[in-house]
Amino acid sequence: MSYKELEEVKNYIKGSSLTSSVYVGCDSKRFGKKDKRYVAFVCVILVHLDTKHGAKMFSFQRVERDFGSLRQRMVNEAIMACEIGYEVRETVGDRTFEIHLDINPDKRHKSSVAIKEATGMVLGMFGENPKVKPEAFAASTAADKLVCQYGGKKNFKKFLDKLKNGVKLEDMV
Repeated sequence: MSYKELEEVKNYIKGSSLTSSVYVGCDSKRFGKKDKRYVAFVCVILVHLDTKHGAKMFSFQRVERDFGSLRQRMVNEAIMACEIGYEVRETVGDRTFEIHLDINPDKRHKSSVAIKEATGMVLGMFGENPKVKPEAFAASTAADKLVCQYGGKKNFKKFLDKLKNGVKLEDMV
């Protein structure tokens, strides 16, 4: 996330009413083949106007090599949400502020493997528990919709073509 993008978000929050709410969520998606696995992270900031009207969404994306651990990927989602949340928290002021994690607390779901680490991190940084599924709409709906663009063979081929042409992972999004 660039300084310019961050300032745009902060200015938008400052211009919103004190009854607005700010939600930060992150989701990720693995893509690629066995020897060429990547993971895309998308973090969103939703500014819900007056907490009852429409919302403005800002998004930040990152692509990196995937090393196969679901727990690590879930923790990385929480880290990204916390990093971005930390950047805007002071600007939010007295508005409602929530961190949303795309983690299901139900042990029947694989994402539950990182529930303690991820929620503990948010609690430690912000002094409040994060929202998790099914209440984590910023992560499980908004960020999920954006991260799905990385799926499919056609999109993966475009991604590999960029790598072959010398585009670095950090410059990919």
